[in-house]
Amino acid sequence: MAFDNAFIGYDNHATLAATSISGTNISSGFSALSAGNWAAFDFVQFDAGACSLVFDLGAAMPISYIAIAGHTLFSTGADNIVVEVDSASDFSTAVELLTITKDGSAYEGAYRYDTTTAYSQIPNGNAIICARLDAISRRYLRITFDAADVCRIGVVAFGERMLFERGFYNNFQPPRWNEVIDTTNNKSESGVYLGRSIVRSGLDPIQIKVDPVTHTWVDTVWLPFRQHADLYPFIFSWNNSVLADNVLAMQKQWLESKVMNRFWASVGVTIEGVMK
Repeated sequence: MAFDNAFIGYDNHATLAATSISGTNISSGFSALSAGNWAAFDFVQFDAGACSLVFDLGAAMPISYIAIAGHTLFSTGADNIVVEVDSASDFSTAVELLTITKDGSAYEGAYRYDTTTAYSQIPNGNAIICARLDAISRRYLRITFDAADVCRIGVVAFGERMLFERGFYNNFQPPRWNEVIDTTNNKSESGVYLGRSIVRSGLDPIQIKVDPVTHTWVDTVWLPFRQHADLYPFIFSWNNSVLADNVLAMQKQWLESKVMNRFWASVGVTIEGVMK
């Protein structure tokens, strides 16, 4: 049995050589191709108005998660954010995977999982948009939104999500409980308080220990993930019902992988990263 609430997203069709990426209303000097890698600093910028990103995978490929990270959609007031897929390039028979709309200062939406799962969330800054999805296979994926101001998207990730054989138990550190913000006090020469400035924000390292798991799961699921994470970031979603609990993560240190007995093993990783 696989536990479906938490998952890792490292299979990313956006980064494949066969994938072509285009867009509309992109600011001068920026490229849609910047959304096709794991580097959030290499972002695509959009002008105010109706915007889109379209990914042509070259052939139908399975999709069971979507994530948008390194964006400023929420802080700039973007609305009508829609992710949809289709077999046709004109999206005439599109299937909506995710919709997010603005309602005052809050964002409400739904994603395609076990019929439709709704959520309502006031964004924590520009929280990573991430949703697990009912598996679907299509060639084209499109993201559309109405930009109220200049905004950007750094990372788009979608593909097959990696499931865990076990849930997380005692002593697990939820990402949103371990966000770290380093600040500095600003004061005058006489010591009068002039405010505080944020120097850095991120996460304290989080340990993900998975046990017991079968030897087969380690060989077929965990080891391919390790090969990816040695070189590239990935999405870690612990509780997909909370919009602010997703991480654009990097491997910091692998925990010891051990055989517990002839049936079970223990593996794990310490991660660091950002939630925005």
